[in-house]
Amino acid sequence: SVNLQLTLAGTPVSYEVEIDGSDNPNILFQLMGVDSGLYFTKWSGVAWVDANDVAGKDTMAGAGAGTGQLSLDGSDNPFVSWYDNIGGNVYFTKWDGGGDDRWEGMDNVAGNQTVDNVNAGSVYGLELTTAGMPHITWQKTTSLYETHWDSVDGRFEKMDTTAGIDTIVLPHANVQNVSLTLDTTDLPYLMWESDNNGDTFHEKVYLTHWDSAQWGTMGGVA
Repeated sequence: SVNLQLTLAGTPVSYEVEIDGSDNPNILFQLMGVDSGLYFTKWSGVAWVDANDVAGKDTMAGAGAGTGQLSLDGSDNPFVSWYDNIGGNVYFTKWDGGGDDRWEGMDNVAGNQTVDNVNAGSVYGLELTTAGMPHITWQKTTSLYETHWDSVDGRFEKMDTTAGIDTIVLPHANVQNVSLTLDTTDLPYLMWESDNNGDTFHEKVYLTHWDSAQWGTMGGVA
């Protein structure tokens, strides 16, 4: 098992698995307890290794790490985003396996890149465009937030190409199972369950998408 090989002590509370081009699993997992933190490891074919193919794992964040998301680009480099419960930030980093051989932000600076430190919350989605640019979505109280990296402008920005983060105001605060996906033209779709009666039962499922002009319904209503 992963836990036996990595000799970690704690209770797993979240997992993300992506399969690379060699049909090997890449895993992002969060532990609570003695070894509380967010970790990445992958199967090399013979052993569990870190992103640099060294036996073991990468520690993405320590105690206080919240929910994380994992995606692989076309070269099987891992992209990771997560919420830091202590600092209150949404972070992003990727493995640059074709050059610097290190974890770095989209700005090519080593380490973790801060995506948001104002309305940060649980990260629910990380998807890559056909060009390998990340879209990230997270939730805090009654809003969903979405941003993506624009390689031309060199920044995270809204879907209307202005700097910053899109805010999708939710009709209800009790939300779960938020999902992000991109269509064939790299436009984002967001879906979630909502408890609209305050009774902890999630009675409705909502969807919104960017239609090249606005966040709206499939019928074109904002």
